[in-house]
Amino acid sequence: MREYSLYRWIASAGSVLATAASVCAQPLFVPNGSFESPGTSFVETRIDGWQKTARPVGYDESGGFGWDQLTGVFRNPEPGEPDRIGNLDGVQALYLFAVPAAGLFQDAVGAGATFGIGKSYHLTAGMLGGGGGMAPGASIEMSLYYRGADGGQVVVAATNVVHDPSRFPNPKQLVDVGLRVPTVRSTDAWSGRPMGIRFLSTVDPGRAGGYWEIDHVRLVEGIEIPNGSFESPVTAFVDNRVDSWQKTPRPSWYEEAGGFTWDQLSGVFRNTEPGQDDHLENADGDQAFYLFAVPSVGVYLDETSTHETAEGAAAAFAGRFEAGRSYELTLGVQGGGGGMKEGATLELGVYYRDEEGARQWIATTVVTHTAATFPSRQRLTDFRVRTAPVRSTDAWAGRGIGLQVLSTVSSELAGGYWNLDHARMEVHGEPGLRSPRIVDGRLGFVLQSDPGLVFEVLRANDVVAPVGEWTTVGSITNDTGWVEFSDPIGSEGRQFYRVRQHP
Repeated sequence: MREYSLYRWIASAGSVLATAASVCAQPLFVPNGSFESPGTSFVETRIDGWQKTARPVGYDESGGFGWDQLTGVFRNPEPGEPDRIGNLDGVQALYLFAVPAAGLFQDAVGAGATFGIGKSYHLTAGMLGGGGGMAPGASIEMSLYYRGADGGQVVVAATNVVHDPSRFPNPKQLVDVGLRVPTVRSTDAWSGRPMGIRFLSTVDPGRAGGYWEIDHVRLVEGIEIPNGSFESPVTAFVDNRVDSWQKTPRPSWYEEAGGFTWDQLSGVFRNTEPGQDDHLENADGDQAFYLFAVPSVGVYLDETSTHETAEGAAAAFAGRFEAGRSYELTLGVQGGGGGMKEGATLELGVYYRDEEGARQWIATTVVTHTAATFPSRQRLTDFRVRTAPVRSTDAWAGRGIGLQVLSTVSSELAGGYWNLDHARMEVHGEPGLRSPRIVDGRLGFVLQSDPGLVFEVLRANDVVAPVGEWTTVGSITNDTGWVEFSDPIGSEGRQFYRVRQHP
């Protein structure tokens, strides 16, 4: 059993003190994202963790509903009841009337998460329109925002959902709606700013009426690899250009008079049609990348990479190494093309550039072609390379992330080509506790870690007590990346909490 002393919590007369640094993880925690609090047996207009939009001057509360009644939480009817929603996350959801400017928001996403440079964000929520006789054309906006200098909400990305029976054909099933914030640059006004989530009824007054049902608000932070599926430039067959990535330079020994120029040894190609013998069944998108098994042929990507396109220079890769996180590069690979010999090798690597601009390797993995490794000519096989967690004292902490794919074949085994596709990067955070709170005599916190891990929660009244004297107060299975836990506050004085991971 592996133990983590992630956070030590001191609970006393209405206060909580954390004595360790916070650790980010994926996905980001959205407080009360499934609207389970406060609990209700029917309907409750209070919504923990969220604030309601202010009542407009023109709204007349004498018409039947107070402004505060236009949004709230409700309990899902029991199984078998005609209006039960079949895919709620938990037992409650949010209702929001289709009245202009009705809405809710929260500034404290992820316990203070900010728009990080080099990161992208995906916000998803389950929605259902049509309740209460809602008119077709009624709309609601979901957005991510930051606060401007004047304190106002400045929208970074938004999606406007318009009710139509064809979009919500089943009144018992929520439909996922999403939006994306592309990679944040240092020049963006929202870089480093705290992020907020908002739901706002944008219905025209002439279509007002009815209500929306919303649940399971999820926010994921990631690092996007530019042109990671090699869809650009678009080609009908083959193109030796590849946007965003940089090709390795031609070695002095390579003789281009031999039939292929150096630039022709790698490029993008369009996948063949389904049913053909060489169709890649699990390609991501319509194109992939070819790379000849010739020594030193390769491509790399980092913050210095540029590639001219019709629209100008392609954006550099903005990902950065952050202390407390590890990074995993995954790439779909297929060996054996063009009569490749067994034993030909390909290296996947993660690096940073030092002060002189030289590449310094952090982690690599070697792919070796054999018939057993690549039994099918129609499927790519995923290969991964993962770094160790970055320490604040590491030379690469805070440096730009670099990725490289390089043919390391010997000259004796040269020949043939690799097919590559779907380069993606996952960020893994060290397990951590955050968002401490005391509600109704219970201490609560959120455990964040990679999904699928199981932890034991322990409690003691003395922080220096031997581990054997700590009491087990619960077990947590973290299925989604974050999970909430609470424990009654006792009368013994201060309480300390720690967790340890099951093997």
